[in-house]
Amino acid sequence: MFFSVYPIDSNLPNILLSSNSFGTISLKQCPHCPYSTERSSNFKNHMAVHTGERPYVCDVCMKSFTQKGNLKTHLRLHSGERPYACKICQERFTQRVHLTTHEFKHKRFV
Repeated sequence: MFFSVYPIDSNLPNILLSSNSFGTISLKQCPHCPYSTERSSNFKNHMAVHTGERPYVCDVCMKSFTQKGNLKTHLRLHSGERPYACKICQERFTQRVHLTTHEFKHKRFV
């Protein structure tokens, strides 16, 4: 599949269009770095890297985050919630990535 990417207007270099056999997709190009995405929500999250905006604040410790999901994960530290359990030893974790890393320890000894 071939994509052609071009600016839709010389006054808007940060918005591109990509045409393919399925139609036209609007891409958002970061004016500060090479990042681009077709999803507005991803673009908004990315722009927080450049603006320093951290609108999601923990009510317990006042730590702030750029994304709502990161705050939700952080709140597990305060609540003690550990939703991810190892099927081998039942150790529990606050994040799936920590469980995945842990599971490699079991695989080393198989």
